[in-house]
Amino acid sequence: MFLDPHPTPFDLRFRLLGVPVTVHPLFWLGAVVLGIDLAGRLNLLLIWVACVFVGILVHEMGHALAARAFGSADARIWLLMFGGLAMGAGRLWARWQRIVFSLAGPAAGFLMLGGQVLLHRSAPQLFEPWWAAAAYAFLYLINLYWGLINLLPIFPLDGGWVSRELFTAVSPNGLRQSLFLSVVLATIIAVQAVIPGLAEALGKLWWPLGYLPAGTWALLLFGILAFQNIVLLRSTPKQGRYLDDRLPWER
Repeated sequence: MFLDPHPTPFDLRFRLLGVPVTVHPLFWLGAVVLGIDLAGRLNLLLIWVACVFVGILVHEMGHALAARAFGSADARIWLLMFGGLAMGAGRLWARWQRIVFSLAGPAAGFLMLGGQVLLHRSAPQLFEPWWAAAAYAFLYLINLYWGLINLLPIFPLDGGWVSRELFTAVSPNGLRQSLFLSVVLATIIAVQAVIPGLAEALGKLWWPLGYLPAGTWALLLFGILAFQNIVLLRSTPKQGRYLDDRLPWER
């Protein structure tokens, strides 16, 4: 999520449904870090890493296939530390297409989640082995929470891209407004992640806030996102044009 997608000699490369996929070596380290609580159970940790790979790949494939559907022939996927990147939206000039592109990732994860739930209900015997039950539970969590977190209007999460499109559609200063919203939300989530009871108190004001992610990983992730958006906000001119403020890989 926070790396430039430069090739390395240790990249894993393959094609899936005609889309080139590159897995950065630090992706595997990030998956281990996210599952660090399983460090004492190597077999479970390996299943977790495999599920992170499948879940994030499905998410990014949703983006890539949406780009392909809109005529972007150069769609490709990078799996990076703590996330992934689907390229191809830079050729989508229609705003609604870029919004669909952003939402296609979470949608793909939710579709996979629905499929595995239906399979579990129709053929529960398939999940009786311990490893199958563990994989089901891990994929359930990954597809659900990775999709929900990505829908938050915090740049560069998918919801942040949608927020940017909506703000810039109605305001000449929309880019800065979307970044300001990103800073505020990321800061709130980072702070409540380490203050016991704060999420519950916020939830009384507005119930979705009671389900914000917590823990050390949430502090690190959203703390970095808040800092990143502060830097972008400080370097973004007022009433900047949308296409002039694209990221390097978008250009």
